[in-house]
Amino acid sequence: MANISRVFYWLGERFDTALLVQSVLMIGAQLALLRLCLKHADQPTYYSFHSYLDLFALLFALEAALFILFQQHESFIQAMGFFSLGLESTLPIPQLLTNFRRKSLAGLSNLVLLGWLFGDGFKSIYLVFVSPDSNSIQFKICALFQLSIDILILAQAFLYRHQTRLETHPSDEHVDDDDVVVVPATRVTIVDDDVNV
Repeated sequence: MANISRVFYWLGERFDTALLVQSVLMIGAQLALLRLCLKHADQPTYYSFHSYLDLFALLFALEAALFILFQQHESFIQAMGFFSLGLESTLPIPQLLTNFRRKSLAGLSNLVLLGWLFGDGFKSIYLVFVSPDSNSIQFKICALFQLSIDILILAQAFLYRHQTRLETHPSDEHVDDDDVVVVPATRVTIVDDDVNV
């Protein structure tokens, strides 16, 4: 939905064509991933891929109608920009909240987190420092917001590292605060077979 809105935002306020191409490619990639997930789902799903395509077409038509009706209003165009980019920038918030609730990052790959940080970091640097005049304020605010969420998740990775390690590598061993592996004592029973002879 964020990428559909960004396409219509581009029609109202031209920003870098590369960012428009990114949105179009993301729409295609997300539809392809959705189709792949539905095709290989372990459990049968109630909705088919065509149902999702119908929803996509409905959202596209709704945004097209709104754009046609309100394109001459600058406030509508700006609101569409904040909506599309704001929606995209909030995507890591559920991960942040899940980590906080669980006090662990178990299940979140370090490579995914690094990818988020580098991607959002480079995007923020590009939008704020490299081409500050070619894109609207919405891009800058939302990019910096998304990067701040990524940094909070990185801080969680540091704060919750012990619990994450325990959940990621469950065993009879435990890790104390000094990162020393402590093995529980083993009980040994000696049986003297000569007693019954």
